[in-house]
Amino acid sequence: MLCNICCLGYLFADQFSEREVPIHYRLSKTTKITTAQKVFMVFFFATTEVFYIALSFIALDPLADEYVSSGFFYTTRFICPAINILAIPIVYVAFLAYNSEEFAFSGLEPTSGRFWHGVYKRIEKSGEWEYMETREPDSLPS
Repeated sequence: MLCNICCLGYLFADQFSEREVPIHYRLSKTTKITTAQKVFMVFFFATTEVFYIALSFIALDPLADEYVSSGFFYTTRFICPAINILAIPIVYVAFLAYNSEEFAFSGLEPTSGRFWHGVYKRIEKSGEWEYMETREPDSLPS
């Protein structure tokens, strides 16, 4: 218990001592997911849910320790499906990012510390991303 409190205290202090602000990304609102990707998501998550629930019906009699078998049961029956459900938004945003032709970013520039924003655009021929920074006028205070 004390170790958990110390770990949370360290993470809390580390978050507030961070000097650099993370860069924030925004996807275009016009980006859509294809029907094939939707079908893949439904099939993949349904298959893994069925697998996790079926895994909880394995006969655990050969296990010597009852504590191990009960831990295995609750992990596969409740925790794995919950993690699977929580992963759905992550996969959805990953598909959106994959389909996006451009996305905007903003944050503090690492070298000068000034606020900057811009757009990444995908080059169709090479499949790489091109960086286009929109700078603020130099007359503004930094």
